[in-house]
Amino acid sequence: MVKGIPGFIFEFKHTKDINVDLDSLANSALKQIEDMKYDTELNDFGVEDIVKIGIAFRQKSAVVKRG
Repeated sequence: MVKGIPGFIFEFKHTKDINVDLDSLANSALKQIEDMKYDTELNDFGVEDIVKIGIAFRQKSAVVKRG
């Protein structure tokens, strides 16, 4: 059991398409974390504070969202 130490989950999305909205893509990264239940193993180990980060990027542009 881990007490007081937060867990972190990162999901990265990449696109080369300049028409894709990076904000929406970062939201879809967060949704994937939820849909795929990526936090299950951390929960099983007793990690209570889990920070979920969705990152969308294209070349040198990026959007980072916390869920």
